[in-house]
Amino acid sequence: MAIKSKDLIPVMVDEQDDSLAEYVDEPDPKAELMQQLLDYQQYQNAATQLRVLEEDRQQQFSRAPETTDPLADADAFIPTPVGVQVDALQQAFNKLLARRQIQVDRAKTRSLAPARPSIEVKIEAIKARFAHQSVLRFDDLLRADIQVGCDCNILGVLELVRHQQLYVTQQDNFDQIILKIN
Repeated sequence: MAIKSKDLIPVMVDEQDDSLAEYVDEPDPKAELMQQLLDYQQYQNAATQLRVLEEDRQQQFSRAPETTDPLADADAFIPTPVGVQVDALQQAFNKLLARRQIQVDRAKTRSLAPARPSIEVKIEAIKARFAHQSVLRFDDLLRADIQVGCDCNILGVLELVRHQQLYVTQQDNFDQIILKIN
């Protein structure tokens, strides 16, 4: 509107100011408007790029940094469930690795390894297994994915236990490890 009014309203020029008129540099309102439009376009492009970066970041899964001393915060310490021993979990993991090594030795074929699934995917797969049954043996869970992602399965179970969405029980030493959904 300001540009139209400046163009339409005649400018009164004094005869005395004619000599100075060529030295007076008034800003061109059209050029100012064009510069503002270009600036606005740059800001819009930057906002679009930031939205894309934000969406990409929201797709990533990150964990909170762990403290160096797990006993420093008493509330953060989660005791081992009753009847579950770390040795039993370690032994089950060692059995799994031994079975996997035997299968790899038998195969002796060259093939492309499939992409390793993420822990998030394995957590969802574990939850899906529990949709059909409320109790599952630890060995059965690992046996399903012996070729790819068994370590992700174990990490997924540990994450679910840490968030208290899954309970782990064992009746006696060297017995089956039983998983129950919360």
